[in-house]
Amino acid sequence: MAILGVRYGVAQIMTTLATALVIALSSSLLGYALGIGVRNYRITNQVSQVIPWPLLLLAPVYYPITILPQAIRLVSLALPTTYMALAIHGSLVLNPMELIRAVSVFIIICGCSCSLVGESF
Repeated sequence: MAILGVRYGVAQIMTTLATALVIALSSSLLGYALGIGVRNYRITNQVSQVIPWPLLLLAPVYYPITILPQAIRLVSLALPTTYMALAIHGSLVLNPMELIRAVSVFIIICGCSCSLVGESF
């Protein structure tokens, strides 16, 4: 199957679909953590409007992370969307080390957010 002139095999497609499923479930968990962790509806609404901008603009989706200045690169490495993008890239090029590293860091971030929600009860 060719997408934008690049041929992907069955292994890349299946790995990417599995990675996308993990990312979708984990992203839902992060949204749930935000909704549960912030008790005030108005604050939750405001935060959910502001948070996506740095998550989208600093993730290495539109440009490689290597061209960011060092200070912004460190901020980008703290965001879960960076590891989502790296996981998808690792699954498309079938680089198991990049895929495992990105998914494991992303799961750690989700675990931390769950522990913060657990402490708020």
